[in-house]
Amino acid sequence: MTTEADFSFDLYGDLPTGRIAIEASAGTGKTFTLAALATRYMAEQDIAPADLLIVTFTRAANAELRSRIRDQMVEAAAALVGHEPYAGDSELIMHLASEEREIRRDRLERAVSEFDAASISTIHGFATQVRRTLGLSSAVDPDARLMVSSDELIEAASADALAAASGRPFPSADFPKLSVVRAATRELMASPDLLLVPDGSDQAVLPSFEFVRELVEDAAGRLGSRRVSEGTIGFDDVLIQLRRALDDHGSAAVASALQKRYKVVLIDEFQDTDPVQWGIFSALFGRTGSDDTLVLVGDPKQAIYRFRGADVSVYLDAVHGGTDLRRTTLSTNWRADGACLDALAKLLKGATFGHPRIGYVDVDAAPENRHRRIVDEADDSLSGLLVRAAIGPHLPENAKGNPDMEAIGDMIVLDLVAHIRELLVSSRIPTSKQDPTLRSLLPSDIAVLITGWKDADAVQAALVSQGVPAVVAGAGSVLQSEAASQVRYLLFAMERPGDLRRVRAFALSWFEHWSVEEVATSDDIALAGLQDHLTTWASRLGEHSVAEVLAEVWEWTGVVARVLGASDGDRNATDLDHLAELLHSGSPEGRSGVAGLIHLLDQAPDSEGDPDADTDITARRIESEAEAVQITTVWKAKGLEFPVVCLPSLWKKSPDRRALIFTDPATGRRTLDVTKNG
Repeated sequence: MTTEADFSFDLYGDLPTGRIAIEASAGTGKTFTLAALATRYMAEQDIAPADLLIVTFTRAANAELRSRIRDQMVEAAAALVGHEPYAGDSELIMHLASEEREIRRDRLERAVSEFDAASISTIHGFATQVRRTLGLSSAVDPDARLMVSSDELIEAASADALAAASGRPFPSADFPKLSVVRAATRELMASPDLLLVPDGSDQAVLPSFEFVRELVEDAAGRLGSRRVSEGTIGFDDVLIQLRRALDDHGSAAVASALQKRYKVVLIDEFQDTDPVQWGIFSALFGRTGSDDTLVLVGDPKQAIYRFRGADVSVYLDAVHGGTDLRRTTLSTNWRADGACLDALAKLLKGATFGHPRIGYVDVDAAPENRHRRIVDEADDSLSGLLVRAAIGPHLPENAKGNPDMEAIGDMIVLDLVAHIRELLVSSRIPTSKQDPTLRSLLPSDIAVLITGWKDADAVQAALVSQGVPAVVAGAGSVLQSEAASQVRYLLFAMERPGDLRRVRAFALSWFEHWSVEEVATSDDIALAGLQDHLTTWASRLGEHSVAEVLAEVWEWTGVVARVLGASDGDRNATDLDHLAELLHSGSPEGRSGVAGLIHLLDQAPDSEGDPDADTDITARRIESEAEAVQITTVWKAKGLEFPVVCLPSLWKKSPDRRALIFTDPATGRRTLDVTKNG
């Protein structure tokens, strides 16, 4: 079964019409391609910004794409002024200047002035806009309040379902955990087309398993009732209601209006599309016989990870399921060295990823990167790909004679450190893409990508112990850090300075750093001094901003200097500053009482549960800007670029605790096994 695209996409060939999929592997210029296509449509076909719809999956990608397109239009319009031949290095401008120069310049200048009318939004933003249009439809409640996260409602509905079933004649051992019901209910609410199993058709299935399915169905019904009674709607509900409204024959006029409004629709990260989202787009745009154009851009190799709820079957059905869509691919990698790409092709050519139709795509290096190389002390080129394997009889075994995986993992980390040290001592790389002069490899040129945060501390400690500076980028939430616990001691004591237990806990914290003996032997006078300061800080919160008061606390206690004196000082000081920023920005107009600050530490951030949020504002920041190896996960590293990348934990199987969703080969239905989650 072939995995090859129909042909390589030519960015400067004929503009796409109808439906076309552009498969873009990492580093092949997906964002540039989208921005260039939008610019070309406006310049060459006189597509007004208001006629253009570009859908991304996060607000950050949305903002980047909007900025890219505007900058390209402004640059191109300026370059097309006059009649002098274009002398720059932009292939896009060179193409635009090749014919109808004055006409294209006028169109671009007009498009720049009207650019705010362009619909460049997330899928949920687009659905919300359309939902307002469908306000008179009975399928949509236009007054429902949009909630960022539905987690609390799902939790409550799941708990209610379990409580209601508590009187049923089932042994307590057969009752599922709340986490099991909650996880399956969340999946079902996001994808209402799911078929739940076991469904009672298999007599061999235990009644307790069918009981779980009944609980999930009950929880979903209770969630819907809660939504109605509270007048709320979730992000997934917006999409589901829109699709249902479009399926309703009474909404044909609205669908027709949308089709007439948007002449060109570009969808970014299409591999992350789920059945509901594709149901909306396929019903509206690029259909046979229509005048609009639908361009899908994505990497099918990423769909297998179900990132953002993606469904590989949806991608395959959309791209391979009909004859009215053409498949193309971006064939040039603009990031990687030629040696790296050549080595990857030898290793992976012919491999498939999760499905026979999703295979390795061989791409060419950009001309400027074709011969770029990393060299050793003798100026000999190093391999673009190095596979190091822990094999042989010397591997440690456990008491049962099986490989001791924990000990082997420690060996691999030590080997990683030795390899990185060797590279730092003996390797050189080009100074930059513009300057081929060789320079020594620096720690900041190296990224260590891990498959789970639990490995981060061990890798960092091993590197630092051998004199290699290393930092962890984005390891978990700062609200779960030790710094957050220390700030809670401070706030609890500020909330009730008269409670000596809280004052003593504050004394033991980073802010005072008393010893246990000092706290045990302290007299009332010593504690009274702390109480006075805690009372003063609490009262000042009513008159000054949170940032001012916390800065005063930091300065008076000397906490930053104190934590910096410890081995993990940079990490903890960064977390303290991050927490102070979160507490200030999360308070209305920067003002709050102590109780409000405690609540901010305990509640989920506004971005949690928001599918349009590209980053978590509580994700821990890099603790140092100094030259250091960066340690992060393969997920966080998406889109980043490093001269040297090490992957020491690919041998580990990442745990997948999500509900088991699969496409039944017999029925073609997406199916949720409610017994395989939590």
